[in-house]
Amino acid sequence: MPIYLRNLPEGQCYRQTTWPLPERITQAEGQCVRDGKLYSYSNAPAALGMTDAGGGTAALPLPDAEYLYGVCGTGDALALLAGTYPAFYFDADGEPVTVDAPDGRYSITTYDADGTILSTVPLAEVYSEEPRGFDGGSGAYYLLFAEQVVKIGADGQQLADQGTFNGQLLQILTASDAVYLRVEGEPLYRTKKIVRLNAETLQAEAEFSCAGLNVHGMGLDADGRLLLVNQEYLLQPDFETGTVTAVLSWKDNANTAANNYQTVLGTDTGFFALNSSIETACFYERLPDGETLAEPTEITLYQAAFSDLPLTVYASEFQKLYPQYRVTVIEAKSVEEKELALTELGTGKGYDIYLLSETQWQQLNDADVFEDLLPWMNADSSAPLSVMWPSIRQALTKSRNLYRLPVGYRISTYVVDPNRLEIFTPEAVLSACTSSDVPLYPFIANSSGEDGFDYTPSMAALCARDYVDATQASCSFDSDSFKAQLQLLKLQEAAKAESYPCNGLLYLDVITDVGTITYDAERYLLPPMEQYVFCGYPSDNGNGSVLHFSEVFAINANSEQKSGAYAFLSYLLTQPCQENMKLRLPVNDSVLQTQLAGHLEDETITQHEIDMFYQMVNGLQVADYPTATVEQIIQEELAPYLAGDTSEEEAAQKIQSRVYLYLQEQYQ
Repeated sequence: MPIYLRNLPEGQCYRQTTWPLPERITQAEGQCVRDGKLYSYSNAPAALGMTDAGGGTAALPLPDAEYLYGVCGTGDALALLAGTYPAFYFDADGEPVTVDAPDGRYSITTYDADGTILSTVPLAEVYSEEPRGFDGGSGAYYLLFAEQVVKIGADGQQLADQGTFNGQLLQILTASDAVYLRVEGEPLYRTKKIVRLNAETLQAEAEFSCAGLNVHGMGLDADGRLLLVNQEYLLQPDFETGTVTAVLSWKDNANTAANNYQTVLGTDTGFFALNSSIETACFYERLPDGETLAEPTEITLYQAAFSDLPLTVYASEFQKLYPQYRVTVIEAKSVEEKELALTELGTGKGYDIYLLSETQWQQLNDADVFEDLLPWMNADSSAPLSVMWPSIRQALTKSRNLYRLPVGYRISTYVVDPNRLEIFTPEAVLSACTSSDVPLYPFIANSSGEDGFDYTPSMAALCARDYVDATQASCSFDSDSFKAQLQLLKLQEAAKAESYPCNGLLYLDVITDVGTITYDAERYLLPPMEQYVFCGYPSDNGNGSVLHFSEVFAINANSEQKSGAYAFLSYLLTQPCQENMKLRLPVNDSVLQTQLAGHLEDETITQHEIDMFYQMVNGLQVADYPTATVEQIIQEELAPYLAGDTSEEEAAQKIQSRVYLYLQEQYQ
């Protein structure tokens, strides 16, 4: 279906303002607007809250119900639909729960303008499925089910129903004299048509085909006329002629890069956009006729490494806070493309921001190609360095420069029963193993092989840090300590002949997020430990745990948009971004502290375990040079040693010689 574009305004004629979520709600499951206030609810945790135009928020009391299903504004009150658990849902810990036979009982609770509960009215009927939508009109409410819509009176009695739509129902929207339904077609969740029902009888009055429009939401303008939402436009359909007209381009007129708003609501001064799974609810204020916002300055972000971060979402949210900038994410498509980007960067060209893996492009001299972020962070009024845990901050600023900024981190470590081992040096671990009356190995998981684990990368990463002094361009791989490291790996090779798991001292542990701070041996299919302490890989430096940064961001030293680029990196360290990052520990420690407090309240972690974690973090050490080449040398020389082709002395001398030569070339 063609979209008429001739009446679109020119330029960005709306000023966008985000409306924050109330406390305890990190992801709204439903929202509505009433009397200029935004109401949001969630089930994990169960909460209902209000946001006003000034950004203030308040929590509203909840009725005695198991689950919340919808919220809407009616003529004289706010209404909340609640009831018994659905057939499937996620509990407060994010775990899926299945209910074999849901009770199907629901009630409607109304609130006055101050958020006080007025009444709770149970519905007279029991429904076999959970509601998909909820809205209210003059003196009545409307419940949306998969294939049926019902009208409910203020007393909870069912007044009418309708179920002949030839498709699953996706959304309901109530106007003054009509009820609009969005009906699913093919493929799944794609809108096939809009059906208009009589608000009194629920009899179908008209249909509007949405073929080719990719509609994912509905709304009303200030005059009560229906609006449709797709990825590109805000649309106004004409049921009589079957045509549709674009009244706004999201990108060109409303200053947003992406949206999946399900609901819009027009006012005399603009419109609200809400009920999005990725976008924060916003109000778009219409500027005076003929006035437009300045075209935003583009900031390019080149994603040279894989990352599960929702960068386009972050870019969109950032643009709402800084409408003068638009962040464009360019994802690398091939190795050749990355090589070209690296070449351009080295010649003083390239993109404004780069996202890299922890070890990517280490052949660069960062000071030549990347901006030192430390002066920017020290001058930043939001004090991003101060929100980091001291030892993490010290690790990042150890060299008094910061060219690559992480937004999250992981820790690879080992745990041990303190009754079995008190000192964690390589010599102490080796002595414990060789003096045992029964075969005892350094690590409980068998060495590399079938169902085994390869310890050489962990050993190489730790030793590249412990036995190298880049400032002096020297190394000590010919030491007794390093030779003990070699003997540990050779001893572990013998564990291949044992049943899995072998009788070992140290348990591998990789801490990826707040949920893995507590060690759980079952996660690795290993027998449980009654007690444990973090010891890290055997090390002479007291803490053999290794800090890994999930990904790092860098600003091109030749960028002409350094202020905007830094503003985006600073935004990535703020609470809204950090609390939604998965599979990594947030570098913003206040976010981590809040997460830990929640786990402490849920009794999934103890204060002792939190204290042990931070004690381990406090002892973390980082190498003062890029270690990738040295790690590669160590692993190359370990292979013939473990295969029995070279001796311990020969392996140590070869590693010493090769690494020393490399250090002399790079750092002397």
